[in-house]
Amino acid sequence: MSTAGVVISSSKIDLYKIKRTPILVALVIGAFIAILSETLLSNALPELMQEFGVTASTIQWLTTAYMLVVGVLVPVQR
Repeated sequence: MSTAGVVISSSKIDLYKIKRTPILVALVIGAFIAILSETLLSNALPELMQEFGVTASTIQWLTTAYMLVVGVLVPVQR
């Protein structure tokens, strides 16, 4: 077995030097956008129901599917 190109380091990562503020800001912005998206969709539901002629249960299923897809694709994007 060859270990060429593999660097083994015994030093540990200093967790106190990690910048937490940018991570926290990114998480808060992401949560805000997700909540805003769901709020806008909820406000549009009555008009969508009339426009497409569907029942409330159909819209609930579509909203659930939308949230599941967004919940899966957002972490996959990066």
